[in-house]
Amino acid sequence: MSLGRLAAPLGIFTLLALSACGGDLSNAVFVEDAAFRAALPQLAVSLAWPGGEVTVEEPATGAELLSLPPTQDALVELAAALDLLQVTVSPALSLSPSERGEDYRVWGPYPFEEAPGSFIRLEMSRTRDRALYSVALQAAATSLGPWTEFGVGLWSEEPLEDDLVGELGWDWGAYGAATGAEAQGHFTLAWSEGGEHLRLHLAEIGGLEEATMSVLLAEGGGQLTTEARVDLDDAGGLPESLTLGSVWDAAGAGRGALSVSGGDLGLVSNTAEHCWAADGALLWFSDEEGWGTTSGDELACASPPP
Repeated sequence: MSLGRLAAPLGIFTLLALSACGGDLSNAVFVEDAAFRAALPQLAVSLAWPGGEVTVEEPATGAELLSLPPTQDALVELAAALDLLQVTVSPALSLSPSERGEDYRVWGPYPFEEAPGSFIRLEMSRTRDRALYSVALQAAATSLGPWTEFGVGLWSEEPLEDDLVGELGWDWGAYGAATGAEAQGHFTLAWSEGGEHLRLHLAEIGGLEEATMSVLLAEGGGQLTTEARVDLDDAGGLPESLTLGSVWDAAGAGRGALSVSGGDLGLVSNTAEHCWAADGALLWFSDEEGWGTTSGDELACASPPP
């Protein structure tokens, strides 16, 4: 048998082998793309309030000291931040990267649906051991740039703090400068692996100097802690310190404590506690300084103090 007669089948086998290797390489690329995507926030958690809105029949009860309204507001803020970040990075979850390297990926530019006419560019890199991923979000008024970085974040195999494995920050001032939007302040959202623990830090937004909200979700209920410095009367005076702790069950019934001190209050401080039914109805209210009228009975509260 001549060598020439062997050449054709050997050539076919060579092509088949190369095709097989190419398939493995392609699969490896997709696997690595997925590893980068897994470091982005894509959390299927619900922050919708399970119960009714707060109802107070008599303003003298001390409605401004009730802990249910700021608890509901905090969940709204957390949901808005989570939704904004997920909408911003969502194209990277479905589109192929525009640039690839062994330890970096780039997605975009792609249109930003939250700000028509603006474009986003998302850069990611990782350490060689693949244990730590970094994220950079850039914005521009055109798909050609110039690009302004407005968001940075991290994701780690080991928790960054407590059980939080990821965090992503957003600078409204930088974003506004890049897109022409009127915005100020910044926020950082951190999350646990499954999203049951979320922490939001806000700063320099309106009369809010800074605030940190942390929520733990379990079995439909949750627990919230908030610490903030905010000008409560919005009169441009000194900011007050506010501390909120609240717990609620899957139906929305719960209990909270709200403390306020400093700022324009001077040496005065006050702590109010109250609990509510699933429909938001007030069951009990009491505060240390008597700013409101004590009402109801603490024994009616289903939840223990937060």
